[in-house]
Amino acid sequence: MRLPEYMRTGYKMIGYIDANGNHYPLVLSEVSASGSLSLEAEWQAKDCTVVIVDQNGSRVLDIPVKFHDTVNLKEQCEANGYVTTTWSKAGTPIEDGMLEIDAEGEIIIVAVVESKHGSSKTLYYVLAAMAVVAAVGIGIVVMKSKRKKVGDDEENK
Repeated sequence: MRLPEYMRTGYKMIGYIDANGNHYPLVLSEVSASGSLSLEAEWQAKDCTVVIVDQNGSRVLDIPVKFHDTVNLKEQCEANGYVTTTWSKAGTPIEDGMLEIDAEGEIIIVAVVESKHGSSKTLYYVLAAMAVVAAVGIGIVVMKSKRKKVGDDEENK
């Protein structure tokens, strides 16, 4: 005997359950109940993925979740070594970093990613600029010291 199967967004119907907690599959091989039996649909949340992309559109992190879960984006990003400051879904800001999963499949979240494993992209550029300035500075000092050695030294005359 096949019991009716229903549809529900974000869930898969896996069978029925009675008031006593007994589970019934969608297809019953035998029916042993007599009298009245009240069954309620039993659902399993579907798997979804929250995809974090950075401000350039590069995929940064995939977070496996279930439909209707609530995800703390800040905690998930930090647990994976990312420091993020803001998030948005379809252009709408997610103010508190808490995302309720209300769609199936992949949910794309754009995040401003400040750093990975403590190495800030901004800090990287600042350090690179400082290295260039230091290299140029050392070059100037070397050139000045070479000039003194090669040219006449006015103080020793």
